[in-house]
Amino acid sequence: MGGKRTRKGKHLLFYFTCIIIVSFLFGEGCIPQKRYQDKQQEQIQQSLMQAKNLMKKGNYKVALKKYQEIAKLFPQIKDKALYEIGLIYAHPKNPDKNFEESLKYFQKLVREFPKSNLRNQAEVWILILQGIKEKEKAIKALKEKISVLQKENKIKSKKINDLEKQIEKLKEIDLTIEEKKRESLP
Repeated sequence: MGGKRTRKGKHLLFYFTCIIIVSFLFGEGCIPQKRYQDKQQEQIQQSLMQAKNLMKKGNYKVALKKYQEIAKLFPQIKDKALYEIGLIYAHPKNPDKNFEESLKYFQKLVREFPKSNLRNQAEVWILILQGIKEKEKAIKALKEKISVLQKENKIKSKKINDLEKQIEKLKEIDLTIEEKKRESLP
């Protein structure tokens, strides 16, 4: 009765063990990883929405901090965070706008993420911001030139006033001399 196992019986245990291992690896073993990815994706979306809402409300400082936090916590969307940070620094309603900082973040995006789908937009922003920098530099130079010309104009106006006063005095002297000549004539 307690004889030898048949050949099929020997391998049955092996097949059963393989099925359990395979089902664990491809079945429930992957579920926690998928749940983790889903949860992380949900956190990313939630963080992005919070930052976007802060920016819409005009709370630029807090939105900036939120995007910086996103860049650190979620490296897979760091390019998106860098882009948004660049936009915040360039936003016309941001009281702390800083075109230099904005330019740095867009350049960082282009440098660190050459295959990002935001690269082209960042490059356009770089060109715009560089143009603004050049215009600001030209405006500054013109303002300095205007200031110098205004100082020169003030000096010349003072000289003109002084000369006009001298002319008035000379006219008075001339009139006085003319009167004395008339008085001295018989």
